[in-house]
This record gives sequence, C-alpha cells and structure tokens, in this order.
Amino acid sequence: MPENRLFLPEGLRPPAHHTIESLRLAAENGAILEAPVGRCDPGRNLHLSLSGIAGTIDRSEVVAPWISGADREISILSRVGKYTCFTVKSVSSDEKGAPVAILSRQKAQEAAMAFFLNT
Repeated sequence: MPENRLFLPEGLRPPAHHTIESLRLAAENGAILEAPVGRCDPGRNLHLSLSGIAGTIDRSEVVAPWISGADREISILSRVGKYTCFTVKSVSSDEKGAPVAILSRQKAQEAAMAFFLNT
C-alpha cells in the first residue's frame, strides 16, 4: 500500500509562510495549502490570515456537498480555530488595495477524494 504524503489530515502539514507570489503559484498549480481559520462572519464565510494576507472561504466552498452533514451550520462553525486545508481560487485586491485570497476547502476535499478513489 503506498504511503499518503499528498493528502495529510488537516493540522498535520508543516507550518508555511505565505506570500502573494506563493499564493498565485498555488492558484496556478492547484496546490493544497493549510492555515488556521481565524473567524466566521455572519454570512458563514470563513476568514484566515495567510502570513498577513487576508484569505476567505465562501460558505459554499467550506464543505463538499456530498459529505454527510455538509448542509449543517456546525460543519462550518466547527472549523474556527482549527487548521484547514484549501486551494487558492484567486488572489486580488480589496477596495483599499490590500491583497485578498479567495480560497476553496471543497476543491481540496474533491482532490483528496479523487486521489483515494484512484489508488
């Protein structure tokens, strides 16, 4: 049985320092990154700090819909304070010119599932 080094459980990846360039590169190549979730806003979007760069996971991108309980709010709220894997969808600027990374946990889950179903 091959050893899984690509899709480690959330919280087991070594800490990483993120830059705008590394986030753009991750968006291009679909790399899975990890960082702790700092907060959840009233719209149930998750907010992360990626070495000082704001990151947001939209509510619809937090949990893949085929996962049991994905439609429950606790599946989103329970991510706060925990390390979470994600892919970078895009890197842009907010209205003040600060960089913002748009992230997807769902895409990371789908990539992991595809990997494990094909091995």
